[in-house]
Amino acid sequence: MNFKRLEDEKEYHFIWRVYSHMVQNGNITTEQAGEICNTELRLDFDESRHRKIYESFIKVWNQVKEEYITEESLLEQLEDIEEKKNELFKEKVKAKDWTREKRSTLRNEARVEQIKESFKDAYTNSEETHISKYTDKHIGELTGALLLSDFHVGIEIQNYWNTFNTKVFQERLQIIVHKVMKQAKRLNIGTLYVLSLGDLISGSIHATTRLAEEIDVLDQVMFVAKAMKSVLVELSDFGLNIKYVSVVGNHGRLNKIWKEHIEKESFNKIVDWYILDKIEDGVLNIEFINNEIDDGIGHFVINGNDCFMVHGHQDNANTVLTNLMMATGIVPKYIFMGHYHNKNTFTKGNSKVFINGSLVGVDEYAKDKRYFTPPSQSLIVFDEEDIIDIELSL
Repeated sequence: MNFKRLEDEKEYHFIWRVYSHMVQNGNITTEQAGEICNTELRLDFDESRHRKIYESFIKVWNQVKEEYITEESLLEQLEDIEEKKNELFKEKVKAKDWTREKRSTLRNEARVEQIKESFKDAYTNSEETHISKYTDKHIGELTGALLLSDFHVGIEIQNYWNTFNTKVFQERLQIIVHKVMKQAKRLNIGTLYVLSLGDLISGSIHATTRLAEEIDVLDQVMFVAKAMKSVLVELSDFGLNIKYVSVVGNHGRLNKIWKEHIEKESFNKIVDWYILDKIEDGVLNIEFINNEIDDGIGHFVINGNDCFMVHGHQDNANTVLTNLMMATGIVPKYIFMGHYHNKNTFTKGNSKVFINGSLVGVDEYAKDKRYFTPPSQSLIVFDEEDIIDIELSL
């Protein structure tokens, strides 16, 4: 028995240690135990003082054992151990979830890298879309808005109502450009807002869409990007002051699983990137209007009037005005939409909603919705308070 007081050992603990040794071993007397305590603790008490402290400890300890160290308490300890095991299991599950999420992230990053490489190839290999060029320079005063949407480039259609492929797309786009120039001359249009309302490509979000694809998604993107650039070049060279605005649609989304899709992750943004790149290179002399609200909500001003544009896959035509007003606090004069493949115009209060037709024409979606209208796009002309709504039929 080491009868030296340990470093930082409390007084009561030392007393308990000495008297416990006396009781358990019997090789020292109570008087000797008292002397040891006085010496090491530098005290001058009667031996009984230290012994009573020890006996008080023992009394309390016996009460604790009698009241708490029971079969029931053992069960409670087992329950506590079980609870801790459950917590440990939860932590293991969390660790597995984290590992799975990390692996998913790494897979997605690898997929993005693969997309980037494929995109470079598509960018290099895709052909330019050329539209016949007007050489005379037009001068006008009024403002117009050209609604372009639902090209669905890449899909092949052959049904009772429609034939569509990349060749037909080019022909239809050329007709649209010529009709816009004709109307610009006739109606004195000088500034033209080109509104890219989404679904420029077929994409790969539906199995039926993928089966009907003429070219893969990346080639679709570059094909339509160069086609859009050519349209903007032609209209700008013609003499129109072009302002370009774009929103994402649903067919351009990267992730075909709708619930896992992030709206801003859209192939449509590659088209916009391409247009911006051509502006920076000096190929395009136009104004690019960025979306300050959201990738799916375009906001701009025509003749002092607030305008919104959306694709339409997240909006109901009857409630889009109220929803956008509540979301932004802005009361628009005009709202432009695509998606429905069926041209329509209606007024709600002091606001007017324009729904564009489709360039692709009757596809599976339009057929299911019973929209058997011919392919078309829209040209809206603003002459002070008067509005000229032109359906550019194809």
